[in-house]
Amino acid sequence: MSEQHDPFLPHRVDESIEQLASTSQSDGALHEQTDTDLDAHLVRDLRKLYDSERQRYQQALQRVENRLVEQHITREESPVVTPLPLVQQWQAVDRRKFQQGRLHRMEYKPPSTSGLAKFGRRVGSLVAVLVIVGSLAAVLSIAHQRTTTAAYRSATPTATKKAVKTSTPAPGDPVGTTLYTTPSNTFGFDGLAWSPDSKRVASATVSGVQIWDATTGNHLVSVQMPGANEWPWGLDWSRDSQFVAIGTNQHVLIVNGQTGQIALTYTGNATAVTSTTSSGALYLSSLFPASGGFGFRATAWSPDGHFMASALSSGPNGEVQVWNPHSGAFDYRLKVSDFYNVSALAWSSDGQYIAANTYNTQGGDPNQPDDTIVVWNVLTHSIVFQHKDYMSSDAPVVWQPQSHNLAYEGTISSGGNQYGTLKIWNVTNGTLVKQFVGAGSNNGLAWSPDGTYIAYAGYIGKDALIGVTILNAATGKQVYVYMGHKNNVSVIAWSPDGKYIASGEGNSQGNLVAKVWVAI
Repeated sequence: MSEQHDPFLPHRVDESIEQLASTSQSDGALHEQTDTDLDAHLVRDLRKLYDSERQRYQQALQRVENRLVEQHITREESPVVTPLPLVQQWQAVDRRKFQQGRLHRMEYKPPSTSGLAKFGRRVGSLVAVLVIVGSLAAVLSIAHQRTTTAAYRSATPTATKKAVKTSTPAPGDPVGTTLYTTPSNTFGFDGLAWSPDSKRVASATVSGVQIWDATTGNHLVSVQMPGANEWPWGLDWSRDSQFVAIGTNQHVLIVNGQTGQIALTYTGNATAVTSTTSSGALYLSSLFPASGGFGFRATAWSPDGHFMASALSSGPNGEVQVWNPHSGAFDYRLKVSDFYNVSALAWSSDGQYIAANTYNTQGGDPNQPDDTIVVWNVLTHSIVFQHKDYMSSDAPVVWQPQSHNLAYEGTISSGGNQYGTLKIWNVTNGTLVKQFVGAGSNNGLAWSPDGTYIAYAGYIGKDALIGVTILNAATGKQVYVYMGHKNNVSVIAWSPDGKYIASGEGNSQGNLVAKVWVAI
């Protein structure tokens, strides 16, 4: 059996000393250095020697902590969710041609936090003991991290005017701590997007696009729309966190995320479309938005950063155009059924599939599900999955990271009533993986970066309070509910580093804000 690598075995210590000696300076040079210099060299050399061990121990500790927390949550009794009948309310919003999703209410029993707190302290104690017996390198690394973090947190830039900086992010902030609240606007948020490095957030409202430092609101830039009466719909960041793609009612804009300057403007592949409406009238339009179409309702960057998928609406019909975001060159289009438009897009994390929420622009039969989830294979351009459901026309579709499971919020019927239901489908074999009755209301939806949890916006309890609920996707157990909003939440985005969630209010009028808060 091969010997397990242990840096503290006698002969390993001897080897380390020899390596240090061979890379040290001469005795005369050492005598000329100060004690501080010697300490610095010692710490540097020890880090070099034990860095791999430090990483191995940290990974092991993280696995232990994650497993213990998962087992504890699994043992907790899940809150009772009793869905009440949905209110079937379809409300047209004139400017966006938006079908308001059906509302629902559900019972919610807040989870006990005392048990989790005690368990957290037990896990913390265990991790502390493991760190002590881990390695000298781990101790040195932790000391270095504390120094670096303290230096980073010492900066306290001025918050954006009218913004509410609820607290300064700090290590150990409890779940649900609100770090930043945006200035309010009248119509709310149509989109929120985190940069892949988790440092910046972009928001889309009727009044335009703003980009800011995620947890403080500093370094705020506003994007000037180039067209008259132009407003944004969809947002997505480039993989290098440098640019934001903005789908508007006239263009797709590639914008510098630091300056707000427009680097490229895509106007679509101009193809005339002639359609006959349900009343028999001839409808002539162009897929070139400036000639009267409704523009780009959603846009999504491919995982490798080489392509962009954009949902182009021409009025009664729509399609997905795939193009090069670096040159603006059109590549190919993905078709949907006649009189269907595409309102939401998502590219699977492995780049193999593009998913869309499509809706019937002619209204369809109100007694039959008419919204359709469509998934295309990127290589063949063929449809590999379709499913009809009752949905809001702008309801998001979100891929579980590192899988081919697709989540969206639809409904199920029972006893003559319809209930909002969070559904997860595997698109490769066409099976329903999970469904959570009473979860969601066709609003915001987001996966945690590791695919363990899913967050959705909805109404909580008999009083229909606004909340963002986080579920364990495997067990369906509620692990946290954020109650920091006073108005309906229309969009949710989970930071790529897993630390924070941004949730924005919308689909109503008033003083509507977005909030950035600590995730689980």
